[in-house]
Amino acid sequence: FVLRVECPPGGTSCAPTLDNRVKFLPGIPPPGPDGSILIEVPERAIWEPQSRCKIESAMTSDIGWEPPLEYDEFGILVNGLAHLIGGDRRDYKFWANPGLLGLMPMESKVEVCYCESSCDNSFNYFKVGEITSADS
Repeated sequence: FVLRVECPPGGTSCAPTLDNRVKFLPGIPPPGPDGSILIEVPERAIWEPQSRCKIESAMTSDIGWEPPLEYDEFGILVNGLAHLIGGDRRDYKFWANPGLLGLMPMESKVEVCYCESSCDNSFNYFKVGEITSADS
């Protein structure tokens, strides 16, 4: 599948640069320091510093890439993070090459987080949506 994130109306809301990135978080957060998993995580406003997109950095393996990403003999991505960049359009960002591959189990979800710039800082990400698999 492909992913398209709409920028706010007006067509000039997103930066016309390639500094943006997307990340996918598992629908159920990873275990905490004590090993427990909170199934009911309170939804936070996207600007709050405690929102999941801002505090979690590990991407889920429930979303893959087709064709698969290539790594060199040292385990480093051949094209770096190019697959996470949604283009330089100002009206929307688009991820299609490589295509996204849903590897999620039934009745699960993945949270989609987006960053406009300075994406090495996780506090610059905010939730833009969810990908949900069918119930059965």
